[in-house]
Amino acid sequence: MMRLLLILLLPLLISCSQTEGYKVEGRINAESGTIYLRHFRNKMFFTVDSAVINNGRFSFDGRLNRADLYGLTLDTTRFQTWYVWLDNSSINVEIDVADTRNIVVNGSAPQALFEYYQQHRAGFDIDSFIQANPLSPVPLYILYRDYPTGLSADELERSLSFADASMEDLSFVKELRETIASKRRVEPGNAYLDFSVSDLDGIEVRFSDYLGDYLLLEFWASWCGPCRREIPRLRDVYENFKHTGFKVVAVSLDFDASSWINAIESEGLHEWVNVSDLKFWDSRPAQVYGVRHIPSNFLIAPDGTIIGQNLKAEELAEELASLVE
Repeated sequence: MMRLLLILLLPLLISCSQTEGYKVEGRINAESGTIYLRHFRNKMFFTVDSAVINNGRFSFDGRLNRADLYGLTLDTTRFQTWYVWLDNSSINVEIDVADTRNIVVNGSAPQALFEYYQQHRAGFDIDSFIQANPLSPVPLYILYRDYPTGLSADELERSLSFADASMEDLSFVKELRETIASKRRVEPGNAYLDFSVSDLDGIEVRFSDYLGDYLLLEFWASWCGPCRREIPRLRDVYENFKHTGFKVVAVSLDFDASSWINAIESEGLHEWVNVSDLKFWDSRPAQVYGVRHIPSNFLIAPDGTIIGQNLKAEELAEELASLVE
């Protein structure tokens, strides 16, 4: 594996040494329209360029300071985005509009490295991957995307130490540093962290206003499938323990108010405290608590101590039963 990773790294180093910028030549099974090039930051994409599709072909060109993650989309209002790693080289892409996940990319060394990871995810050793490719942003993006929930703050810190110091200015490395700091602040045994955010009526409320009984701080979003599947089970737990004073403060990472409100209606969550700043992954409460994946939650005792984290409904029920009965 190590030898293969080093082989994959070689063209990346060569491409990064080139002085010319990137040139993307694309084919898509759409005769016309507009396709958008979007830059990745904090689990979101932001439009930086657009191109007209002419007889199923399009192109982009520019120059990067380093290889980085971008996305291509036909509709900036939806989640349909084809991931493409760009570096300063000639890159060919082929897109099938019916396939919202896959894109064929040739000529991009970081894309090849990313695809290697996608094909070998079972039992993957992220530390070895970073050590073998210390000058590539790809392993650090993978660490940022797939590992914050499963690794402790110290483990994430150790993994980051294997990368070259020049990688520190990457957006997802900066966000990982913030996540590490937040994870240390909200470990079980520590005191809760306060924040202010708007409720359904647009009134700003403080999280601390709801302390006093056992309290679940639940992070979710209307667009999050795993969140929606877990909500009925959490609602059952709430119904079984609300007589004890147990409360749920549900922080949504939505960006569209109507989607958030409709989800609350359909899930029957009116007895919960529902709040959101509608900033998606830029949600301030999520940043305060170092939340990088949803659903995610924190169980907080009446005195404000964090006593549980990322509890499934069954685990939450068992924990509450031991505490209040």
